[in-house]
Amino acid sequence: MRADALKGSSTHYALYVHCQTSLIETYRRHYPDQFSYDGNRALIFTVENEPPAEPLEHCIALALTYHRWAKR
Repeated sequence: MRADALKGSSTHYALYVHCQTSLIETYRRHYPDQFSYDGNRALIFTVENEPPAEPLEHCIALALTYHRWAKR
């Protein structure tokens, strides 16, 4: 997982995850309306708005523990 500017944009940034995981699919299931998504690769944010703290914390926790829960 990494956070970085969205390529070609000065107003958006992203939280990128490994695209061969099911993380974005899981995020979409839990938070269909709280985030914007880029395929199976990233959560997209704008610099003008704070991301929703609790859902974002949950997504980060899921990414950090992916190998523990994904094989079940």
